[in-house]
Amino acid sequence: MRILFVSFGASIHTARWISQLRDQEWDLHLFPVDPYYLHPDLRDVTVHTLFKHQGNHIHPSVRQSSLPWPFQRGKARVRNALKRLPGDPGSDAARLAKTIKVLQPDLVHSMTVPGANLTLKSRERIAGQFPPWIYFSWGPDFSYYEKLPEFSSEIRASLSHCDYLMADCQRELELASTLGFEGEVLGVFPGAGGYQIEQMRQYCQKQPVSKRRLVMLKGRQGDFGGRALVGLQALQLCADLLGDYEIIVYMPQGDGSVPHVAQYVSSVSGLNIKVLPEHSPTEDILRSMGSARIAIGLGMVDGTPQSMLEAMVMGAFPIQSNTADTRGWIEQGKNGSLVPPEDASAIAEAIRRAITDDDLVDQAAEINAKLTRERIDISVIKPKLIEIYQRVAARQAG
Repeated sequence: MRILFVSFGASIHTARWISQLRDQEWDLHLFPVDPYYLHPDLRDVTVHTLFKHQGNHIHPSVRQSSLPWPFQRGKARVRNALKRLPGDPGSDAARLAKTIKVLQPDLVHSMTVPGANLTLKSRERIAGQFPPWIYFSWGPDFSYYEKLPEFSSEIRASLSHCDYLMADCQRELELASTLGFEGEVLGVFPGAGGYQIEQMRQYCQKQPVSKRRLVMLKGRQGDFGGRALVGLQALQLCADLLGDYEIIVYMPQGDGSVPHVAQYVSSVSGLNIKVLPEHSPTEDILRSMGSARIAIGLGMVDGTPQSMLEAMVMGAFPIQSNTADTRGWIEQGKNGSLVPPEDASAIAEAIRRAITDDDLVDQAAEINAKLTRERIDISVIKPKLIEIYQRVAARQAG
């Protein structure tokens, strides 16, 4: 089977999703919507970009169908020259259309709004039959982007043309039918696919969660409405309880203010705050999460947060903004706390309870370990995905 993914090449979610299929001996291809960086965890896939990527972070199993260009300069001139040719053959849409014509994949699997928009534009350039198209919605693709005029019409067009739909939360599937989707719903799946839970839990401390002295805060600010600065404010309000704790801010993304504010809060409160670099290895983040008593994730919009699921796997008590779709995952005050993302006082109250109630965090860890093993372990997710791909491809062949 030959599958063409249209997604973010720099995303760990893309890399993890593709890695699930490595042992199927399928022909896997990736057309990145962000052609400037490839995630180091990508494996056994052919990547289609205009220019070949250089760098030691690219695994040898990653094949590149691209123009070799070892120079630091000149790429912009090539792109501009291609734009002047009929049909703009260097554009992403034209190159994706050509890639589809040459590869003739059994199916195209786009991820996120940018991936779907690019797939739609390439579809418009191809006369005749287009391969079966699966649209995978990540996070608040419809609940957020559909409200923005510059994206609304493209989302509706993509949903009216794609054949299949999956999402990382039930809310987006429910919205899709109101936005013109009439194809087959394939279900809810984690954005990164199945979790290697046993492998992940090797990084967990071998002691009760109540003995851990670390707090994790997801460092997104502004990006998709991230509210890491409110989280830092809430932690400052709890400084009297956190004197012997380490606080780690990870994935600092947005306007660059998070590291500076973290340093300021540390200096005025005495809190021990460390900010991990943006592209820190996954193992470093998991090792920290496996030592954390609490994991805080705040945002104005989200689907089912992958960081929340990772915290649940690793035993950390999740404090998550109530704007995410956590149905079926969090029972308020039992295995996690749902908080308003812009209310530092409410967040601080949740932190205080999780710091002072040992039974709460220990019992939550047991509940969450069972939930995640039953629902998102790779042994559960992978067979479902293989069956879906085989069924979609068989319909195309038939």
